[in-house]
Amino acid sequence: MFNWSPTPAEKVVQNVRTLLVTAPGSVPLARAMGTPQDVIDLPESAVGARLQADVIRAVRTYEQRVAIKSVKLTPDADGKLIATATIGAP
Repeated sequence: MFNWSPTPAEKVVQNVRTLLVTAPGSVPLARAMGTPQDVIDLPESAVGARLQADVIRAVRTYEQRVAIKSVKLTPDADGKLIATATIGAP
């Protein structure tokens, strides 16, 4: 659900969430924005490190009001990895 009138803190969280679910190339005027979604065929050991690095890079580039403290990857029922980022003050 999209919050049309967020507080400043909610806006930052909303922006980070958008970065995590947006594939690069899908935003017309910001083609590099997002987190790559092309890790499907990589070995599981490489996927974790790659996703963590991609999340950190995206937030550092597009949302400088926060810093990533940690990125936790957990598989869902279908085996898809879900990235959860813990953010804090830069």
